[in-house]
Amino acid sequence: MKNKYCPPRAIKKTIRFIHQDATLEQLIQIKKLLDYTINSRKKKLELINLKAVKEGVGK
Repeated sequence: MKNKYCPPRAIKKTIRFIHQDATLEQLIQIKKLLDYTINSRKKKLELINLKAVKEGVGK
């Protein structure tokens, strides 16, 4: 079986909005928000992984 990623409906609607209706200003705001949110989540996950490695859970 394949593990196919199926994004939430909100993501699908956002992508549709970007393709069909978004103005340049809206695209800039969406990009800023997504970049900030993704970077924050990546940092949080990296900290969790580092903590797990230090505690020996990752072995």
